[in-house]
Amino acid sequence: MPGQRKSGGPVNLRWLEFCDPSNLADTPWAMGMTMKKREAEIIESLIRLLSGAIKNMALYPPGHPAIAQPLNNAKVILDALLLGRERLTLGIMEDILVYEDSPLEEASSTFKDLVERLREREVGLVVFQRGLSLDDLRKFVETLTTDPRLLQEKGGAPMELLGKGVSRIILAKPVLKGAEYDGVREIYQDALEVTKKAIEEARLGKIPESREAKRVVQGMVDAILKDKYALLGLTMIKSYDEYLFNHSVNVSILSLALGEKLGLPEAALNELGLGALLHDVGKIFWPPEITRKPRQLNEEEWGIVRNHPVDGAGVLERMEGVGPLAVAVVLEHHVGYDLTGYPTLEPEKKPHPYSMVITIADGYDALTTLRSYQKAFDPKAAVHRMLELSGKVFDPELLDSFIQMLGIYPVGALVRLNTNELAIVTKPNPHDSSHPWARLIYDGEGKKLEGLMEVDLSERDGDGRYKRFIVATIDPILKNIRVSDYLG
Repeated sequence: MPGQRKSGGPVNLRWLEFCDPSNLADTPWAMGMTMKKREAEIIESLIRLLSGAIKNMALYPPGHPAIAQPLNNAKVILDALLLGRERLTLGIMEDILVYEDSPLEEASSTFKDLVERLREREVGLVVFQRGLSLDDLRKFVETLTTDPRLLQEKGGAPMELLGKGVSRIILAKPVLKGAEYDGVREIYQDALEVTKKAIEEARLGKIPESREAKRVVQGMVDAILKDKYALLGLTMIKSYDEYLFNHSVNVSILSLALGEKLGLPEAALNELGLGALLHDVGKIFWPPEITRKPRQLNEEEWGIVRNHPVDGAGVLERMEGVGPLAVAVVLEHHVGYDLTGYPTLEPEKKPHPYSMVITIADGYDALTTLRSYQKAFDPKAAVHRMLELSGKVFDPELLDSFIQMLGIYPVGALVRLNTNELAIVTKPNPHDSSHPWARLIYDGEGKKLEGLMEVDLSERDGDGRYKRFIVATIDPILKNIRVSDYLG
């Protein structure tokens, strides 16, 4: 069988990794996923210079060589890096510094004081744009040495820097979770809290209560049957601090949306959604160092990773009122379509079709999420990568249905139109996947719209030309936009 390891041969750790959809983004064949060593060294030098200037700003006057020299050198590096691009980004996710979506593990450990300084001032992202001046850098450093309470009184670090006349360096706050949810957002938040409780109970050695989990799954099923795209858009929510919980809810929603498209009855959707919600509960048995470690695991560590479906199924078997189907999909969600993966099934046995649904949802959400050890694919690139694994990891027919459901631009994607308007995709167009429905949120002059206007991007003018069309996808963080505020 293709991909099967010969009995008695050495364990091929990369083969094991290939079969784990949650780790697709950090294998050698994922082009561009690991920064070149030279570029990593340059970025670390830049961070060292900025960190040094910030520390010295508290000790010396602004014009002192201890400040001026590192800033001069930092500008030289930035100018060189920005020669072939408009901007570059530096941010923090969890306690990890991230450069252009590439985690900087060593630099994060070395420059913990810088990470903490950014956190204290609620700076989640720094965007350096081509054409920045030395004075821009100095004012940036000054802002990061200002007392956090004073910054808060002035409207935050982004407003303070903008008030200093700096437009080539943009600061953005971390994407915050909304305190108030209504409609589908309330359903999502409810599911998140119940999932968190169930996983924490299992972590403490207790048997999780199934009644609440079933209740939130029923709520998601009702929402999917009523208007799946409103709930589907919330899977764009990515929490870097609580990945396991958000990932579990996202996988459940994606699985339910695909199940609805396949025409599964409501009772089946409830079983599918419950298994998907708890598919990763077996990860509670992982030591913390495995969760955060880059995917260069030794054989013993991979043994622990590969056992989480079995451990998870064991948890569900002890939960009252959980049927055998939900247990089966948890056990099989890492078994590939070609039977590679883990655990090894009995001879002649194939994974349940519902397990294959969860495998697709799991792989897509994992690929599109940035974690401390992996870069995130944008949705289009994630779908392309999954197509390359069709017939191997993923069921080809189910994957085709999943892609039809998502569209080229998934619900929740922030896009710029040819009119310079900003919009959020709200529904795919089944007849023209490149021209979905979208909700306008900013006009062509960059002004926030008071009312939300829904537009059909497949609409044409009298000459047969599209009135509006997508020219680019936009990172919501750069625009300080919380997508969930515009959905539901």
